[in-house]
Amino acid sequence: MTTRNDNTDLKKKVQIICLYFSKLHSDDKRRRKIISKYRELEMLTGIKANTIRQWTDSFDPYFDNGRKGFYQRNLETSNKNLWEIYKEYEGFSLSELQNKVSEIYKELDKNSYFLCIGGKEVYLYSIKTKKEETSTSLYNLDATTEIIDYNVRIDNLNRYNPKTSNSQKLKVGDFLFLSLGGDNEKWKKWENGLTAIGQVENIYVENSSKNYEISARVLIKLPTEITPSDLYYYPDTSNEFNIGPSLKGTPNQAINRVSTKGALSIFSAICDLFPDYEHSIKLLIGDENFKHLDKVPKLLTGGEHEENNIIDTLELDYEGSSDLIDKVNKLDITSDTYGEISDIHVKLIANQVEFDEAKDSLMKSSLIEQEKKISVSSRPLSITDIKKLYNRFCDYKNDVKTDNDINEYQNDYSNLVGALILEPNFQREYVWGKLKQRQLIDSIILGIPLPTFYFSTDKNGNFLVVDGKQRLKAILDFLNGELSLPKEYSFLSKNKENKEVYFNDLETIVKTKIEDFSLSCYVVNSTLIPSIQNLIFMRVNRGGMALNQQEIRNASNVGKSTYLLNKISNTKELEIVPLKRKKDQYLAIRFFAFYLVQNNLDFNGIYNFEEQYDGMDNFLDLVMKFLNIQTNQKIEEYFDLYQTRLLLALKLFEISSTRPFSRTGYSVVNMNIFETWMLILSQFDISIIEENEKLFLEVYESILKSNDFIDNILYLRDQKDRIIWRLNFISSKIKEINLKLGE
Repeated sequence: MTTRNDNTDLKKKVQIICLYFSKLHSDDKRRRKIISKYRELEMLTGIKANTIRQWTDSFDPYFDNGRKGFYQRNLETSNKNLWEIYKEYEGFSLSELQNKVSEIYKELDKNSYFLCIGGKEVYLYSIKTKKEETSTSLYNLDATTEIIDYNVRIDNLNRYNPKTSNSQKLKVGDFLFLSLGGDNEKWKKWENGLTAIGQVENIYVENSSKNYEISARVLIKLPTEITPSDLYYYPDTSNEFNIGPSLKGTPNQAINRVSTKGALSIFSAICDLFPDYEHSIKLLIGDENFKHLDKVPKLLTGGEHEENNIIDTLELDYEGSSDLIDKVNKLDITSDTYGEISDIHVKLIANQVEFDEAKDSLMKSSLIEQEKKISVSSRPLSITDIKKLYNRFCDYKNDVKTDNDINEYQNDYSNLVGALILEPNFQREYVWGKLKQRQLIDSIILGIPLPTFYFSTDKNGNFLVVDGKQRLKAILDFLNGELSLPKEYSFLSKNKENKEVYFNDLETIVKTKIEDFSLSCYVVNSTLIPSIQNLIFMRVNRGGMALNQQEIRNASNVGKSTYLLNKISNTKELEIVPLKRKKDQYLAIRFFAFYLVQNNLDFNGIYNFEEQYDGMDNFLDLVMKFLNIQTNQKIEEYFDLYQTRLLLALKLFEISSTRPFSRTGYSVVNMNIFETWMLILSQFDISIIEENEKLFLEVYESILKSNDFIDNILYLRDQKDRIIWRLNFISSKIKEINLKLGE
């Protein structure tokens, strides 16, 4: 537990480093990449980089360093802590101060990257490997909840960032988070992500920052890879190289250190995603470290960081999920396969043929013809321009009242002209947290150029955001007073005592600078069909936060299916898992998919599950295409089915004080329990369920007590034989209920 005194001591150490940074002249090589140094200190200490920068700037007026200092304030009266640091160290030479700072860095470095296990300091590293032999052997290891002992040799390793790692050399006994990497190699079968935890056994080359070769003992093999996007809800994993969500790329075959808080967050995520691994994790890291896992910060549905001191009923249990493959496959339906073609066949084929023909035509076109179809032009826009375009969009939405039909989510903007449409049908929901938003505003105030924005235009000259939604939303929220900067920015405000700084609080010169800030924009003027525009979106967007599979499906299948899923997301009473990254929609589309297999003759007429199932991704993609050609009435019936059965299920859980859709002893929603119970309820009238609540609860309890069922849903849950077993199990439970109702 960190005490107040510990925090005060840490703060003082960082302020000494700030004084050293300030004392360096602007031309001094040691001040190069000063922003990176601020961020490195943030990772080491948890003190915000902006705060560190402001402390450094506060010392500037006191030294002949070629800078006037951003803060022209008397430290003696404005910040007594900084003044005491200045008075204590002002007489130190640069050399003496550098030695002091080096000592502080060594201490910070040591305290931030190890776990104390059995009285020993065990340092933490990550390795991402794409070598075929190594990565394939790791991938093929059998997953087990027990600690294992498997040797693997990893060569051609290098330190990605040796400058910050020299104080702690990789050594025998250090922990390794082993990630699978690679690009599009033919032999690659996995999604890039964490696959195992091991320990360094031998180091064969250690006299260079490159060409390491080690042997490692694999101690824990996970049932499936944990991708960076899977760790989005664990903010302490952010920027942990090779593992967590990060804006910084790292090469394959790289060794990088993992922070203590990052490692604890990773272990916590493993226990949440794969609850049966808790015992092994506890044995691996020891009781004391394991206790800290309950205190790991997590993002809840609201998007704010919160300590995990409440029951988290909104995390989706993804243990064993195979929905990790980043691919969108074409639908291939021929009359030779199915005999006589129905209207359903014709519609599906027509949609696919339109896409194929448009794509083929684009590929065959000459460069001049392509430029006519997809012209990409550079167009600088100021933030004021963006605000003006977006205001037109908001005014239009306020003026137009849409009927409660399918057009509600297809967003008919046929009468909107010259506006910024921030959320076209193919965009993902907003996923940035407040920290990232504030960092963006900070960059604008500093005058740092932002990455390029991409837009497409429609026939009315409206701008549709292809890439940059997160950044634009942060900018607009700040301008509209929905986002503020912390107290540290009050020096930019008219009222220096403000605890929060909003755009309208800023001094005029700062507001003008923001309004005039120029954004680098590319405009794609496309006359192509929507599905090709969606393809452009996916290709361009790969440079940003990676799309997960449900986001890709939504982008590829805009229409009635996305309307249905969006309507579910927008119905608050149906929220049982996070809306972030469309996890709730993934849960829903799985239910509809298996419901169609069980109940829809048209669907079964074009798709034989037992013969044609080749993975969950392709299956769900086809389901969304099928939903897109249903009638409006049928879509509303599907929504009603989902809503009524889910609310009934929640009512039953409340009556019995049972955790919703969770395995016994666990708090997270299990998607297989969810779809199993929802499919059972979908086969009975609402009145039958309400009149026989006790019977249905008994059946639900018997499902959770079935060892065969639990074994089926633990791992490899989306293999065909396991799905077929569950569908048969569901049918047997439906028959069981009908027999008891008839007694």
